[in-house]
Amino acid sequence: MDFKQLQIFTMVCETGSLCKASDRLWISQPALTRHIKLLEHEIGQALFIRTGRGMRLTEAGAELKARVSGLVEQLENAVDEVRASSSRPSGKVVLGIVPSINYLLASRIVVRAARELPDIRLCIVEGFSSTLIDWLHRGDADAIIIYGPGADLHLRVREMVYEELFLIAPASAQFDEEEIPFSYLADRQLVLPRRPNGLRSQVEAAFEKAGVALRVKYEIDSFHVLKALVAAEVGCTILPFSALDQDKSLAKLKIIKLTKPNIMRQIVMALPSDRADTRATEAVVALVEDEVRRMVDCGEWKAIASAAAPPAEPSLIE
Repeated sequence: MDFKQLQIFTMVCETGSLCKASDRLWISQPALTRHIKLLEHEIGQALFIRTGRGMRLTEAGAELKARVSGLVEQLENAVDEVRASSSRPSGKVVLGIVPSINYLLASRIVVRAARELPDIRLCIVEGFSSTLIDWLHRGDADAIIIYGPGADLHLRVREMVYEELFLIAPASAQFDEEEIPFSYLADRQLVLPRRPNGLRSQVEAAFEKAGVALRVKYEIDSFHVLKALVAAEVGCTILPFSALDQDKSLAKLKIIKLTKPNIMRQIVMALPSDRADTRATEAVVALVEDEVRRMVDCGEWKAIASAAAPPAEPSLIE
């Protein structure tokens, strides 16, 4: 087994087609077929089922893909890193971000990376914290931005910010006060993400602390749909202000501060503990941290830098 065979195997997995893999790798289709057959002979099992629609993984092929896809990308990045060691950082960096932060941060990072890190191929993927952590462990991501705290994670964690969560209600909702205690939500119908979403966990913990029964009518994993449902007066939700920034539906929403307890969530950057960062990853991480500091300092992100002490009780920090 050699590295080239694994590269070919992962490319066929990615494209699902020998023809497409041939075009991407600039290797003839008969040569690709020989490499796949040699790999299958060495492993002793078929890796693909050839169909009229392309190449479909067997059970053994799926297991091999799960084990090597991240490793192949790491080796490719290592080659890029050594090749570029005397020049600017280059290579591919996969950055994972939870949805509510991706909404606020991703485009800003890409714009800066295009200007300041032109030799880096930046890929930003969105997912919930549990999914992103799995990708990071597998080697399918190089760095992730997730909900904290990170003390229980077997990862290198860099604290970023704390941000407050608010009740988001329809503009027509009968809330005269600018802030309300959780007890006011006892009879309110909420729309929230499904478990094990980090925001859902924080909301449940806050309701439990307040001694209020949580009523979730609809479970929606998309923050865009959550806000649309609130605007359509289906119910209320609970989100950070960052998830509303530059939102066209703000005129249809009412943002209300929650107290007793108020909820603060922590945002952290996580990196793998079992492998070193490439120069490209280090450059992207530095850029992200600088952009977050800039946004907090100028008020574009209504958050508290982790270097500052989070608010005292009554708070719920998850």
